[in-house]
Parts: sequence; C-alpha cells; structure tokens
Amino acid sequence: MLTIATDAHHPPNESYADDGKTIVGFEPDVWNTLATLLGVTTRVVSIDFDGLIPSVQSGRFDVAFESLSDDTAREQQVTFIDYANASAVVYAPASTAVTTDANSLCGLKAGLQAGTDFATSIRRLSTACTAHGKPAIDAMEYASDAATVMALYAQRVDFAVDDRLAAKKMTEHSPRPLKIVDVGLPRFTVGAIVRHDDKQLAAALLAALERMHQDGSYAAILSRWQVSPLALDHPGLNLAAGQP
Repeated sequence: MLTIATDAHHPPNESYADDGKTIVGFEPDVWNTLATLLGVTTRVVSIDFDGLIPSVQSGRFDVAFESLSDDTAREQQVTFIDYANASAVVYAPASTAVTTDANSLCGLKAGLQAGTDFATSIRRLSTACTAHGKPAIDAMEYASDAATVMALYAQRVDFAVDDRLAAKKMTEHSPRPLKIVDVGLPRFTVGAIVRHDDKQLAAALLAALERMHQDGSYAAILSRWQVSPLALDHPGLNLAAGQP
C-alpha cells in the first residue's frame, strides 16, 4: 500500500467531490494511474499544506502530492519527482489599483497560504520596493486557501498569491468580483515528494510517470481537467537546479 498525503482544498489540482469524501482532480487521477501501473493500493489523507513535507520526512506517509513547487531549499529536505509546470499570480478585488507593475504592490498587505514558497517571491518584491524608496509589502500567512480568500474579502489583506490555475478557479467561483494580475512572478516545476532514503520509490514513480507520457494517459488526464498548459515535457527528479 502507498500512503499519500495531500491538501484537498486546491481545485483543480485536488478537492473534495460533492460527497465530501472522494478526492478528485488532476493530481488524484495522476496518483491513481501511478498506483495502477505500480500494482499497489493507496491510502490518501488530506492534511494541512505546511505539514506535507514534515509528514513525509517522518515516515508518516510514503509520498505527498499537492502541486508542491520544487526549489533547491526543499530539495535539501525531500526528493522531488517532478511532473508538471506552474506559475504564480496575484489576485485582488477588481476595484483595486493593483496592476501588472509590481511596484503597485508596494505598501500593501499580501495574503498567502502558510508553507508555500510564495512568501519567498513576496519577500523579493518587497526588497525591490524598499530599494526604490517605496514601502515594503506586508505578508500575512494563513492556514488554507479558503482562509486567505476570507482575509481578502474581509479587507485584512489587499491581494493574495496563488498558482495561476487555482487563482482562476477562485475568481470564477468568487461571490465578489476578483481580478488576476500577472506581476512577473517566476514559473516553476511541481512534483510529488518522497524521503531522501526512499530511492526505490522515487525511481519507481519516475518510471511510471515516463510510461504515462508514452501511453498518452498523462496528456489525457491534463486535458480532462483542462490543465494542459501545466504539461511538463519530461518528468524528472529534483529539476529545480535546471530552472531559469
């Protein structure tokens, strides 16, 4: 049995179906296909995002899937099996003055989910603000995407940060007008994570992903969930070092 950790509150990547129990999304389809190819059953548990890496490191779970962005700092903690691309964007109330000019964020409050690496991007933007004599960006972290959005609605933050597809889903279902703004945040690869010493599982997952690319099931899953722009040409281990 393969034990899998996720945070099932991040559509279209993964979320609960109408029954409140079944986890659906493009990543569940990926891990279910991988399990079939590997000939194993799965046990999937949804936990807080910021607990994903520690839960894998401790051995509580074999692997975690949750569009975890691969970076060199995280590669010091776990091994990544990268299978998709992603990019981060800002979303904000439609009436705000936030624009594609990153300077429009200076002096504002940013909302983001705890445990994500969006904080790094905001710190870099904030440093650029102060270097140009503008006020810093104040980053506020919340336990979930839902809590971040509620903070935005309550005007505790001025804008929020998420990956592009999650932000698109958020704006489509928002009861209040929101806009997505691309301020030039970096693209990155995302992947599943396993312990450093679980080299056999990392190799098996990578080989199964390669088979999914070859047999067309990878492309079919992304197409079914309308996330084909996320497609990664070639899966790989710890691809952060090769990113621009």
